Amino acid sequence: MKTTHSSHRAAAFSTSLLFDDTQIQFKESVSQFSTEHITPHASKIDHTNYFPKEKSMGEFNLHGITAPEEYGGLGLGYLYHCIAMEEISRASGSVGLSYGAHSNLCINQLVTEWSLSLIRCMFGDNLTSL
Repeated sequence: MKTTHSSHRAAAFSTSLLFDDTQIQFKESVSQFSTEHITPHASKIDHTNYFPKEKSMGEFNLHGITAPEEYGGLGLGYLYHCIAMEEISRASGSVGLSYGAHSNLCINQLVTEWSLSLIRCMFGDNLTSL
């Protein structure tokens, strides 16, 4: 079956029905961040492992999605993390993979397994700005 532009648009629209207004707004803001700050550099990132530091994901608070607010995070949970992963990966699969490893395997484990005093001793007050 040949896929048409209109069927692709319908599929994207039906996915939006799964999210509430706040989640849709979050998805759109991560998409805009990714389009502006990752997409223009995706090829260079893949070929040279260079990532520009003009505006970091930490500044945009993408690393703190699942981290509790007392750790400097947003405390939003894994659905928001998945939304961010999808939008970042649209801009660059390699950046998406790196983001997922850092934000979930690293930061998430620190806040679930370590004490707040140990984390502050090692990283300062805002773990999510790494």
